[in-house]
Amino acid sequence: MSWGDLGLLLDVTFDDQRWKTSATTACVTALTSAGITDNGLGETGFTLVETGPATGIFVGDSKFPLNGVEQVKTSPETTTGLDIEVNYEDFRDASGEIVEVGDSAGVRANTGSVSLDRTVYPVPFGTENNFVAQTTKTTPNGRALFPIHQSGMDTAGTTRSTAGLQTGEFLANGDLSIHVRVNDPDFNISASGEDTIGQNATINSHSDIVGPVKISVIRGSSSVILGHAGGPAVLKGTIDTDNTSVNSTRQFGPMTEIAPDAGIFESDIIIRYTDGPASTTCPSTTDTWTNILDTTTGVGEAKRFDVAAASTAGDHCILQGDISK
Repeated sequence: MSWGDLGLLLDVTFDDQRWKTSATTACVTALTSAGITDNGLGETGFTLVETGPATGIFVGDSKFPLNGVEQVKTSPETTTGLDIEVNYEDFRDASGEIVEVGDSAGVRANTGSVSLDRTVYPVPFGTENNFVAQTTKTTPNGRALFPIHQSGMDTAGTTRSTAGLQTGEFLANGDLSIHVRVNDPDFNISASGEDTIGQNATINSHSDIVGPVKISVIRGSSSVILGHAGGPAVLKGTIDTDNTSVNSTRQFGPMTEIAPDAGIFESDIIIRYTDGPASTTCPSTTDTWTNILDTTTGVGEAKRFDVAAASTAGDHCILQGDISK
């Protein structure tokens, strides 16, 4: 609702409910908790500005909220499915009657889609210091490494000939980077500029509230949840192995629009060689697990996974044929 020098100028309603500050404290609290701080058109800073000198055309831009509350209610409701109506009080005619014009449009949801940037990814691998030292070995021997060609290991006749793999004799970074994209025009809400997907969703019967995009690694009937993207903030957490502690998984934070007005949002995810279901085929010599849980210096398996793999199940790792989803 916007007021001019002569009184009410522009009236905005959702299904005949005027969009203004809620009459109930409970409603305002609920909206604030959901991250909605613009409680009414006036609070958005909405103004009508003439497009140019003497054009007589005035334009105002505003974001409408995902959720709103009717004046008599105390909890938020989605605005999807409602009708927006805009009424403009133009002038009074000779008899003093107000001449009002208006327009309306429906708030409708689009069906989004999610995709990865590739159909096939290479298998990630580690580095020599991720594994138990093997001073008499020049072969990987079960370690997830990428040694260079034998001709590059110029150690024959030197004191390093029995010292195992050295720096420069293997690729130093084997982490895998994947790019997850969501195409959803519903989040392309800015009149100009870059938008984000940055709100949590309730995803299961346990009422777990996490980002709406789940990233998993699947191997047959086994799977792990690497984390969730599209939430309001980046949060530390573990990789979920049993789907029972989803609220404790990593949150990768907001997904950023790839270009203004594109409606396509992207998140970059780093996957280590350890980040898959457990298997006896996996390297069994891993002794350093990259800590993603907190800021301490611990390197144990519990710093990366919610539950350590059972001794009979082998270690966690990525194997050829695993599916990223």
